[in-house]
Amino acid sequence: PRREVWESRHNRYVEKGVPSTLATFIAGADSMLPVLGIIQAAEVTRKPVAEVAEVYFALGSHLDLYWFNEEINALNIENHWQALAREAYRDDLDWQQRTLTVGVLQMASEAHTVEERVSAWAEHHETMISRWKALISEFHSMDVKEFSMYGVALRELMDLAQTTLHSEGDRASNC
Repeated sequence: PRREVWESRHNRYVEKGVPSTLATFIAGADSMLPVLGIIQAAEVTRKPVAEVAEVYFALGSHLDLYWFNEEINALNIENHWQALAREAYRDDLDWQQRTLTVGVLQMASEAHTVEERVSAWAEHHETMISRWKALISEFHSMDVKEFSMYGVALRELMDLAQTTLHSEGDRASNC
């Protein structure tokens, strides 16, 4: 889905006369946002940035976090407090994805690939992941969403992130 979003943005900019090189950069600018979280997770885990990025995006895909982030970004802002809430939701989602990444990378596992590691993690946290996925499924089916729903969803994701971090060992430091 990310590539499709990027291509759509890129093509829109090019159609409006923006040079392709600049359109490429502008269309992908929001994709740079996870970089800080990936670098921070790499520092905490002392793992290569490429491996951390692979886990980060695998978790995002497994939990549909990119879609959820787009939903947060699409929230209709009617006042200053809603703008602050949306920004807090974005920060919370970034923090939780980073925390999940650290937890998965620090778990004791015989897994050799990212897929195996994420699969082992998912099996270990099956109940909480099922609750998250049920919540996301409900979001997908709703036409109208209220601000408070995002806070509740992010709380559920925070519970999963904290459980992942603490159940995979106390080796993790603050994210």
